[in-house]
Amino acid sequence: MSGEEFLQRRIRRLLLAICLAGAVVLARLVEIQLLRTNTFQKRARSQHEATVRLEGQRGTITDRNGRELAASIEVDSVFVHPWQLKDASRTARLLATALGMEPGALQARILQHHPFVWIKRKISPAERERIERIGLKGEVHFARESKRFYPRGSLGAHALGFVGTDGVGLEGLEKDFDGTIRGEGASFIVLRDAKGGAILQQVQEPARPGASIELTLDETIQHAAEEELDAAMARTRSAKGAIIVADPRSGDVLAIASRPGFDPNRFSIASAAQRRNIAIGERYEPGSTFKIITAATGLEEGRVRPSEWFDCGNGSIVVNTVRIRDHHSYSSLTFSDVIAKSSNVGIIRLGLRLGAPLLHSYVGRFGFGQSTEVGLSGEAEGIVNSLPRWSALSVASVSMGQEILVTPIQMLQAFSAIANGGILTPPHLVKAVVLPDGRRIETPLRPSRRVVSTGTTRTLTALMEQVVLSGTGQAAAIEGYRVAGKTGTAQKIGPDGRYSHSQHVSSFIGFAPAGAPKVAAIVVLDDPKGAYYGGDVAAPSFSRVMARALERLRVMPDEEEIPPSGSGKPDKTQFASRGRVALGQVKEAPLQWPPSPPLLSRASAADGVSGAVPDVFGLSLRGAVSRLAERGYRAVSSGNGFVVTQDPLAGSQAEEGTVCRLLLSADPPDVTLLAAADLQRMPVESGRAPAVPAGTGSDGRNRREVWARTVMEARILMVAAPRRRHEPG
Repeated sequence: MSGEEFLQRRIRRLLLAICLAGAVVLARLVEIQLLRTNTFQKRARSQHEATVRLEGQRGTITDRNGRELAASIEVDSVFVHPWQLKDASRTARLLATALGMEPGALQARILQHHPFVWIKRKISPAERERIERIGLKGEVHFARESKRFYPRGSLGAHALGFVGTDGVGLEGLEKDFDGTIRGEGASFIVLRDAKGGAILQQVQEPARPGASIELTLDETIQHAAEEELDAAMARTRSAKGAIIVADPRSGDVLAIASRPGFDPNRFSIASAAQRRNIAIGERYEPGSTFKIITAATGLEEGRVRPSEWFDCGNGSIVVNTVRIRDHHSYSSLTFSDVIAKSSNVGIIRLGLRLGAPLLHSYVGRFGFGQSTEVGLSGEAEGIVNSLPRWSALSVASVSMGQEILVTPIQMLQAFSAIANGGILTPPHLVKAVVLPDGRRIETPLRPSRRVVSTGTTRTLTALMEQVVLSGTGQAAAIEGYRVAGKTGTAQKIGPDGRYSHSQHVSSFIGFAPAGAPKVAAIVVLDDPKGAYYGGDVAAPSFSRVMARALERLRVMPDEEEIPPSGSGKPDKTQFASRGRVALGQVKEAPLQWPPSPPLLSRASAADGVSGAVPDVFGLSLRGAVSRLAERGYRAVSSGNGFVVTQDPLAGSQAEEGTVCRLLLSADPPDVTLLAAADLQRMPVESGRAPAVPAGTGSDGRNRREVWARTVMEARILMVAAPRRRHEPG
């Protein structure tokens, strides 16, 4: 090959190589400029700029009176631009010492070659002061951010929840209403100039605050509930506990407390058990408090009367070859005493009379097995087995509160329905949302529904009053107020699947004033040590919390005089506490006369006489006070139910403004307390004159007593039998 040919071949190879290289470069340029433009633009942008987002200010959470329970405050966050640092290792070491951080991890973050690095978000004033003392001016920078703060500490923590470092709600109302409370934050781009400096440029509108929410909680009642729950937990050494206070008419939750507790300002050190909301998320067998649901079913369906006697089998009953024992040996009790003394055998006999389908339907009607939707995530639904899964023992078990799992909020909802005249109003926690511009949006309430008749609730209320007056719940009494409630002591199921004899759930549920309930509450203590009966450990806490709630809401005591003009004070010296009275031989017999409006009118000849005290026998307190007020008389009362005696007597002459003292009773008045004139008027009032029984004395006293008892029995039957058809809601 000649030299010339060799040179030409090398030139051709060189040109080919140049063409190939040019093609590669061109292909690379096509890839960079056309195919992967976005990818390389993002990579280039990340090397000299960073987007920083500062969260918006969260709205406040207040109680029903506007007191702040959760608010946002302005605090400092510390950051650096790594290219500005003279010695990254030294800076990381100094900052770590000042902020209590790990130097190695902090240095690794700084050396990631980002133009902007957060060192620590939302530091305390003391931490900023320590940073300023280490002499890193020009290298370390601060930004103002919003930090969630709970000024009352642990008060209402389980309901409020808490917020994470990034301003996102993690639990409770902070999580459930995060989209409403959280404001719109501002975004910034950090740019690096040719000298390595940084420019902080805002690219969005300034942050806008979020809406605030107003709760139904009352801070004072919430504090009372938590204070009492802490005391009860310490006194009984219980493992867990809850107290809920609510308005049974509106469904407003006034207080909701759970223990163990935590401080949402330091939520990171709290365990999952401490953050668990026992009041809505803990399922337990209710025990004897559930007997009221069985009683409601029987009364509503006309299957039982309060005066009816039950064979209590000397403390035991056999159901499907299984013997169930009572906590006390009773031979027989009226149904009123079955409730007052919390007899298992008595309530089981009623349950067996009702049958599984009927009892199961009323369990669902009262809301068990369903979420109350109170407005908090984490609420348990409870467990109610479907009817096909009920065994031969299920009716007996459910009747006395076993073989069913409920939550404290479900139990309070059911008892509130009884306090509300048979209308179940779902509980709720959020009252309104207040927008940043001041507009207030009321939270829509879920519809109420009737579960039992008003007559049934009157009878149940009277039965539960007896529990407090003379039964297992006497420690729940509140001076000056009529209280209705029920104790509960349920055995817990042990690891072996059997009921434990050493572990219990103790509870008390009730409401006051019994005649016109304004407040309802439940106290639940899980596994108390030592005393464990609900009447011993839960009822006293109920009494103290309810007393403070009634005082806070300014609910007048039942024993206050109700004068027609609203003036004057009652003379209570002749009346014992809690409506008890010592009057001759009148004694507190078991309830036998359910409180209903008197069905037999008692027109008195004295009613039309000027200056004569009207006859108010058999009237309710409200009716008696109204009738007396028409004549200018004032009244003070004692007891509950209906008027059985009055002083001055009906028909007597008394000056205007005289105080008439009334004795009320839920029991039929003893005939020896009835005036002869009353007995003589009874045939006229009844609309017919029954035949006078034979074998009476010449004075007719036995004859009148027999006839009076006949009329009284008729009255009991008329008011005791509930209507089968529901009353309109």
